[in-house]
Amino acid sequence: MPVAPAAEASKRASIAFELTPKRAGTNLLSAAVEYQIVLRNTGDVAATGVRLDIRLLSAGAQQDAVIEALFAAPIAQPITTPFELPAGVAVELGGMAMHPKATLEVMEVGGKALFVPVLTVNAQYDWAGGSGQTACSYVIGVDRGAGGKLAPFRIDSAARMYDTVSAIEYAVPAAR
Repeated sequence: MPVAPAAEASKRASIAFELTPKRAGTNLLSAAVEYQIVLRNTGDVAATGVRLDIRLLSAGAQQDAVIEALFAAPIAQPITTPFELPAGVAVELGGMAMHPKATLEVMEVGGKALFVPVLTVNAQYDWAGGSGQTACSYVIGVDRGAGGKLAPFRIDSAARMYDTVSAIEYAVPAAR
């Protein structure tokens, strides 16, 4: 029986993504981030059963533990039907992640109630002979322009969505 060359055994799928927040803020009942994400298979073989989970969290004392738990768990309810992503191919997806206002972690600063959205993106996938994961989290804020820090969102004023938002990669990404 012929043995496959060692190079063949190292072929794998590998998904990378780019996140672009489009709008963010609040509506009557929720905090919301509208996003666009491009997933690209940078690997050598097709990624199959790609499952994608995107969640909106609120920055707070337990955020790192929550993110770690999300990335460690299997994705039970992906935001899309699992799909195939051939090697070298990209797919663009858009959507809106929401989090109930009632459960946001709110910070009081100068008499204002503020929150900082954290968006988690988790892709789990398979390929012939293996499985993988690419996951990352991003802090979302109001973009103040060149050189300015991202501003948090007010929760104690009228509902408002901002078009000028940006994302900063937050936690060390998970990749396997």
